[in-house]
Amino acid sequence: MGEDGKTQAERKLTIGEIAEEAMDAFDFGPEVMTLAEPDGYFCEMEPADFELARASIAYLAYQLLLMYRIKHGNVRGNPGGWVGVRHYETEIRKEIASLFGVRGTQNERIAEVRRLYRVALGAWNDDEAYREKMTDVMQRFEEKYDLDEDELGIVFV
Repeated sequence: MGEDGKTQAERKLTIGEIAEEAMDAFDFGPEVMTLAEPDGYFCEMEPADFELARASIAYLAYQLLLMYRIKHGNVRGNPGGWVGVRHYETEIRKEIASLFGVRGTQNERIAEVRRLYRVALGAWNDDEAYREKMTDVMQRFEEKYDLDEDELGIVFV
């Protein structure tokens, strides 16, 4: 048990924890959490690397937070559970947009998060080393928080 009397499984999974783990695993710094400059990048990272770093965090945050919230929410087996899942999806996308400081209307912010997710999904499909790193990060969280997408009935597309 930790200092606060909670086991790892009882702790609340946060987007900040996911972002920190991703930054450690992929070795990118906190500059990926800031807005990009108009010329395409804010830091010494190339624009494509900067975008993939943000996309990786968005991908991990979306998948892991959705699994966590479905597990701990009252949506599984509930006749209106799909409404709860949709609520969580929207809520998580807003959190990711806020994490990155994405501006615009709610729909524009959500669209940007979805775009980042697709960028990471493309890298997942095209790059085996990237896929292995992402899988490693996800498995650590799944074990730490006892998450299993199959058990939860989640199908990620």
